[in-house]
Amino acid sequence: MDPDSNDALNMLDGVMEHTMQDNSRLRLNISRVHEVPHRKELEDLISSISQNCWFAGWMKDSEHYIWNMAMGEAVSRQWGVGLLSDSEVAKLRELSSKAGGWICWARWQEQPVHVPTCDWIVLHARWLRSRIGFEKE
Repeated sequence: MDPDSNDALNMLDGVMEHTMQDNSRLRLNISRVHEVPHRKELEDLISSISQNCWFAGWMKDSEHYIWNMAMGEAVSRQWGVGLLSDSEVAKLRELSSKAGGWICWARWQEQPVHVPTCDWIVLHARWLRSRIGFEKE
């Protein structure tokens, strides 16, 4: 990995730590989740894709895998026994844009919650980093 990538990952760690420490902001975002336009439609689509591909209403880390496929970061749209269609990708992008974020499974609430795009990108980058084996230096 080149030094610039390492710096970016370390910066993301700092942002993530700051975000997690700012619990009042996180609670505010979650408490207003039902006020977010298109949130429920996005949540239902992610759940439906998980169900179609894995026979699970919300497979662990579905939000991350589906984000990768919908936002062009994945090599393939094959997932489990299914394949994301062009129309599903277009709808995910549209709903994410309209909702101003993404849907993430909140383990502490045992339900999906809306996460604003700026926070989601940090959470997703952190998840990606953990998946590819990078460790904080």
